[in-house]
Amino acid sequence: MDAPDVTAAQIGRMLQGRLSALGLIAPAAQLRRLVGGRTNFVWRVAGTQGPLICKVSPSGRDTPLFPNLPESERKALKTLHDSGLAPVLVASLDTPHGPCVIYRACPGRTCACDPALAGAVLARLHVVAPPKGLRRVSSRAADVMEQGDGMLAEVTVPGPLIAVRPSTDSVAECEQEGPLRFLHGDPVPGNIVVARGRAVLIDWQCPALGDPIHDLALFLSPAMQILGRGRPLSSAERDAFLTAYDDDRATRRLANAEPALTWRMAVYCAWRIARGQHDYATALQAELDHLHQLH
Repeated sequence: MDAPDVTAAQIGRMLQGRLSALGLIAPAAQLRRLVGGRTNFVWRVAGTQGPLICKVSPSGRDTPLFPNLPESERKALKTLHDSGLAPVLVASLDTPHGPCVIYRACPGRTCACDPALAGAVLARLHVVAPPKGLRRVSSRAADVMEQGDGMLAEVTVPGPLIAVRPSTDSVAECEQEGPLRFLHGDPVPGNIVVARGRAVLIDWQCPALGDPIHDLALFLSPAMQILGRGRPLSSAERDAFLTAYDDDRATRRLANAEPALTWRMAVYCAWRIARGQHDYATALQAELDHLHQLH
């Protein structure tokens, strides 16, 4: 859950003074807090050279699937400077409330991305040489299930999720992992901005090194689609995404690992619900429905 508004207001006032002192905004410029993010505090402000996004990352707000890694975010944005794949980093600050990254706002809309554009932008990202020092994520089914089991231990009512857990035998058949690539780590609808027929990936809080199916599964997740745009992808939209991504080997690995990846996402939704975030209830049911379809 977000911290109380008074805390956000205090951080906003602090940022206004810091940015003004750096000459990035006019002294009278007002920061407008953006809603929708579930981990960090984010503002938009008119900068002296165009609109800016300012994101403060408080400590202790990580989740098992989406850690808060501001230093990795800075590395990712520097690596992708002028690539068209990510916003342009303007500055970074250390503040009493956590690190802050400041980047140019991307024109366009989120949560309305044509799946084919999302597939194309991830395909472009996954061939970029990654920066050093990124976290490593595994998409081996056994590792995915182990992470899910760890979250399940913290779920209030685990019984229904235990009942649909993929079998050990099916997990053992899906051990092959693909090449290590530069991953966004959270390519959900709210983190893809579209303008003039091109997509840009924003909110790089947890970039990673791993099999591309990690990113593919997150975009295709019924839960993440419901939370981002209100409904899961249709079969045609899913096909359009994978066609645009254009990697048959990755598509086959995804199909093999999808039961484990879907179960882990269902457990993650239950983990969120156990912490009072009841908007994940519909998302959880969507993941369970998808899991039954895969069986």
